[in-house]
Amino acid sequence: MSTTLHRSVWIALLLICASRTMDAQEMFSAISSAHFDIKYQGTTSEDDVRALLEFLERDYDAVIADLGLDSTLRLEVRLYASVGRYLSALNLRQAWRGAKYQRGVLHLQPIEELLKARILETSIGFELATALLEDAWTRGCPPWLRTAYAVYHSGALRTLSPPMGVRVRSFADLDQELQERTSPPDLDDLHYVLGQTMMFFIQRYGTTKAFGVFSAFDGERPVEEVFASVFGAPYEEIETRWHQHLTSVLPELKR
Repeated sequence: MSTTLHRSVWIALLLICASRTMDAQEMFSAISSAHFDIKYQGTTSEDDVRALLEFLERDYDAVIADLGLDSTLRLEVRLYASVGRYLSALNLRQAWRGAKYQRGVLHLQPIEELLKARILETSIGFELATALLEDAWTRGCPPWLRTAYAVYHSGALRTLSPPMGVRVRSFADLDQELQERTSPPDLDDLHYVLGQTMMFFIQRYGTTKAFGVFSAFDGERPVEEVFASVFGAPYEEIETRWHQHLTSVLPELKR
């Protein structure tokens, strides 16, 4: 065998081995529970994954209990070996978002990264609530209301500061803002407003109605009819009282 051919064979073998090593690194191990199938990469210990599963199940139960939703939904969770792989899988450029629910899958950065940033509970809580409200969204629940509950449930409102630049006068404005504010700090400002929006419904109408509204969407009635039915007041009146609540916690909205 010529020297050139000998080298070519070895290079080909090395490339095959490298490819197999990369494939092995990309492979997911799997553990399941009552409502979750977790696929995880890298050196994450099985004990850590099972602890994560326990947290997910508790949070799942809390959302279901709050909202009276169908408890048969199962979710796939992918726990990545590095932030880089998480970003690559989701085609993201920045790592500010510790978790993301997308196309039926809950994607998570490595547990140690979420703990280091102190965002494990808020990130998972927000995305899990978003996932469990997907059916309500398909039946007519507006995105702003879905996100308002997710902010409330995650506890993120406690970590946010009152914004200075959000200008909303109607519920429709909230959906417009959601489309335009896609990353911090602008998105944090909107999340504060949405968290306060959920607090308005709870304080004004009580938790039974504030949480029960999500199961009232049936894919046929518009949001105006659903609100009037659940809250016992015309949509315009609810909207006016909501804006009054916002101006009480955000005085700059009066300007």
